[in-house]
Amino acid sequence: MRWRDERGIVHACEGADIHPDVRAYWTLCGKEAPNDCVYLSEREAISCPLRQQPSRAANDP
Repeated sequence: MRWRDERGIVHACEGADIHPDVRAYWTLCGKEAPNDCVYLSEREAISCPLRQQPSRAANDP
């Protein structure tokens, strides 16, 4: 899932049902994503600079 913020940056998102009929979404970089703006796209590139950095665990010896 993706969300394009007001600056045009595309974020990867996750979501969860927090109550019957209530779903919350957030970005993998820690921002809240508006429910009505999250969309499914596997082809659109993620442009969030925080998600483009290698993870710390991947660089550990």
